[in-house]
Amino acid sequence: MGMKYVHSVCSEIPRGGVGGIAYHAMDQMNRRGFLKKGFIMNQNKGGNIGPLTKFFFPPKPPYFPIDAYYSIRNTIFDNFVAQMMPKDADIFHGWIGHGMKSFERAKAMGIRTVTHGASLHPVDQNKILVEEFAKYKVNDAPLSAKTVDKYVKELRNVEYIAASCDVSKDSFIQNGYPEENVFETPFGVDTEKYTPGEKTDDIFRAIFIGTVGLRKGPQYLLDAWTKWKANNKELVILGPIESTIAPIMAPFRNSKDVRWVKWSDDLKKMCNDSSVFILPALEEGGTTLAQMTAMACGLPCIVTHATYFPVRDGKEGLIIDERDLTQIKEALKYFKDNPSEVKRMGKNARKRAEKYTWDYYGQTLEKMFKEIMERGS
Repeated sequence: MGMKYVHSVCSEIPRGGVGGIAYHAMDQMNRRGFLKKGFIMNQNKGGNIGPLTKFFFPPKPPYFPIDAYYSIRNTIFDNFVAQMMPKDADIFHGWIGHGMKSFERAKAMGIRTVTHGASLHPVDQNKILVEEFAKYKVNDAPLSAKTVDKYVKELRNVEYIAASCDVSKDSFIQNGYPEENVFETPFGVDTEKYTPGEKTDDIFRAIFIGTVGLRKGPQYLLDAWTKWKANNKELVILGPIESTIAPIMAPFRNSKDVRWVKWSDDLKKMCNDSSVFILPALEEGGTTLAQMTAMACGLPCIVTHATYFPVRDGKEGLIIDERDLTQIKEALKYFKDNPSEVKRMGKNARKRAEKYTWDYYGQTLEKMFKEIMERGS
């Protein structure tokens, strides 16, 4: 069945996070012969994935407020895409935050509109973060009321959700989306690039990968880690630190058994040198690309119910409650005291990751889009 698919993302590709997911969505649809047009920002650093229109925008000037910069950039990009929308498109796949006009335009043209449910519905996401910001007396709002309202308005012109797993799916359904309009399309991982490897020392090393912010729970991880008295251990915090959490992280910056790494281009080596992956997130829509990478590298995972997928408790890792210091310490101690379990669950994690390739992700997207097309106008 013929299908003309358009994807829009205000990001360079294939960057991490949004840019990476968007890249693989376009790549998979291009491989299947469905990609009509891709709209991206500035440059494509990956391979040739088909017809791309690149929106060039200058870097942020020094001292210019970053929130204002992103707001201006995203709005101009959105207007640009709306004006360039192909008239014969069947599916328009955009991202909340830079799709107000383009979603509206596509829907008015009779094009089916889709966005990712990579996180919870904005209302649910903001509720969790507001509570956490208040707990830690952070003055800045995680999302302004104006921003949440904008996201909700954008979603009014989005008919279908490509949810990362059941966590994000349930959130969108609970916020008014018909269940039949929310599809599970799990993210993938490059299982050829990310593979198990030999660890080169006997240090019990836990690795956290991602932006260091209140949403991902490092405030609980570091508190639990410093209270856990054990020898021959190291915690690696791999990711940039958000300004809102920097004062909270300050007391931990000089901890002897905590290593801070802003970023690394060799995640495989970082994972291969670790014993377990840990992400005690409060809100992540059910899964992250980081834990998919860690699983492909053969690491068992310690994750919360907010970001568990595709980990199964006791098989590929341990699933703990959010904000629970005791459970964090007990999970870490369990793996440190039981190296055979690190090995067993690590093997299971790799095997589980082998199912969730980017090709499998493409299969779930294709199935979703074909079902949407079959429903008719």
